[in-house]
Amino acid sequence: MAKRSNTQTLLWISAIGIAGYWLYYKMFGGEQEQIIEVASCPANEVPLLDSNSAEVVADNLFAQMDHIGTNVDSIVNILSPYMYNICDLQLIWQAFGYRAYFLTGTPNPLDNWVFCASNSCDKNLGEWFVAELSDNELEEVRSIYQPTIYNF
Repeated sequence: MAKRSNTQTLLWISAIGIAGYWLYYKMFGGEQEQIIEVASCPANEVPLLDSNSAEVVADNLFAQMDHIGTNVDSIVNILSPYMYNICDLQLIWQAFGYRAYFLTGTPNPLDNWVFCASNSCDKNLGEWFVAELSDNELEEVRSIYQPTIYNF
């Protein structure tokens, strides 16, 4: 019988460890409770968007950040403070909810099985901004969302 090398042994131990990690979180990790805090509008604000329109804007933001590459100019234009008031920004945040964020930009088995065990890849709008934007771009978007209850 041939002797196994240390490399082969290490590879087997790593494979068993990864499979065990995945199995543990799939069986016992449960789902993360994902709660979007519902914000009430300030007394002097009236939303310009309804829930369907907020969903369209949220989907548009998602489209600008999803997959490889982020269209920062479009994100800033979509969230222009001259277009929406505080209530609208909060409705957009709530409509975005939690959406799957994949390290490679698109869903693949490695993300699903190893990195996203137990829904850990689901991010809210602010977490998407943090993951996708550079520091300067993030500060610009934070300044737009600053008056709302959502901080990121």
